[in-house]
Amino acid sequence: MASIKTMKTREEIIKIIGNYNYIDNLIKKREIEIETPFNEYKDENVGGGKSSGGSNEQVANTAIKFIEDPYIRTLQFQKDTIKKVFNDSDADTQRIIKDNMFRKNCKSIKFLSIDMCLSTTSINKKKKKFIDNVYYLLK
Repeated sequence: MASIKTMKTREEIIKIIGNYNYIDNLIKKREIEIETPFNEYKDENVGGGKSSGGSNEQVANTAIKFIEDPYIRTLQFQKDTIKKVFNDSDADTQRIIKDNMFRKNCKSIKFLSIDMCLSTTSINKKKKKFIDNVYYLLK
C-alpha cells in the first residue's frame, strides 16, 4: 500500500478531485486492458485444437490481477478518500465542490456566490478546506 500514498502537489490533488466522476470509467478501462492484453505476436490458432472457453482458474487469476493492480488500487483509494471527505463536509461545501469541481462545465465561484448568498471569500475558504482535507489523506 506504500505505492498508493505518494507525495502529491496541490495541483495534482485538484486534478484528481476534478476527475472524481470519471474514476469508475478509468477503473473499467484498466480492467479491460488487463483482461485483453495486447500481444503483437499472438497466435490466433486458427483451426487449432485448443478450447475457446476460459477455465475457472483463468477467471480467478484475472480477478486477482484486478485486486492487485496498483493503478486500480490507487484510483479506488483516491475515489474512497474523496467520497469520505465529501460526505463529511457540510451541505454548502458539498454544493460548492459538486458545482465547481465535479461538473464537466463547472460553475464559477462568482456565480456560486450569488446563487448561494455567500461571499466569494467564504466559498474559497470552504473549497480550500476540502482540498486540504483530501490532500492530507492522499499525501
